[in-house]
Amino acid sequence: MEREKRSACSGMTNGFTLHKFDAGGNPTVLVDNVSGGIHESDYPEVARNILNNKGLGGVDQVGFIEKPLREGPDGRMVMMGGELCINALRCYGGFLASERQLKAGNFSIETSGVDAPIRVTVRSEEGITKSKVQLDCVPIVSIADDVHTVDLPGIRHHIVFTPKPLSKVELRRRLANMACHHHLEFEAIGMIAISPFNGSFLISPLVHVPATRTSIMETSCGSGSLAAYLVLANSVGMTQTKLWQPSGECLEVEEVGRHTYSVEGSVFPIFTGSFLFEGSTGYYELVIDGSAKVWVGME
Repeated sequence: MEREKRSACSGMTNGFTLHKFDAGGNPTVLVDNVSGGIHESDYPEVARNILNNKGLGGVDQVGFIEKPLREGPDGRMVMMGGELCINALRCYGGFLASERQLKAGNFSIETSGVDAPIRVTVRSEEGITKSKVQLDCVPIVSIADDVHTVDLPGIRHHIVFTPKPLSKVELRRRLANMACHHHLEFEAIGMIAISPFNGSFLISPLVHVPATRTSIMETSCGSGSLAAYLVLANSVGMTQTKLWQPSGECLEVEEVGRHTYSVEGSVFPIFTGSFLFEGSTGYYELVIDGSAKVWVGME
């Protein structure tokens, strides 16, 4: 019976390509949905199944590539919960450079969480690709009971200073205690610990996305690094810093103009695969590098 279900589903589904990237140690999947075959209301469900699929080797976040809404931008990428994701933008910049066979380039990208397109700069040297996001925003930084809160477009981060990194359990506990500070206008909420490390600072980021009902202990976090930088700038007057990530990689954050910030780090592709999607009541079939088919029931 299960095989019959899958066979019937195969005749009704649409095929989509996914690309897995590493962004400073942050495993990210981008789904090619330029055709519009997946409705945006299905993004959280599709993303949740991708996040839970062990065949992908671990994924922290999922973005969906769409056709730009206006003339001018080079592309559009919408996150699984409608949030802003700097690392996913860096991956998409790397993807655009690879597709156009460019070793360096500047791209204007529409994305969720902000109204105006964001500039992403990509450069490759000696086999290493660096991707930098430049974000124009007026962040709101506040502090109460030794907890710093940084409001960025589409995401709010709560930040604490700790002598050592915090575990996922402890970060989730602290995030739960901050529930009264969560507002509906934020598509994602982070809890981040900053601790001294190797002459600089290490962040421990947990990001909760209500739409997907997920809380991910991220191996690297672009918006979290920017939020940490803003707190450090207010606390000790830092103007540029390399922030260590749990992955062992660094992200470089800098204020490059009034209310303009850049976040840069390495990015590289891991693999390209495909899957079949029927809808919220069906199945999807995951194919990695032309093999390793895995069927997963949609929730």
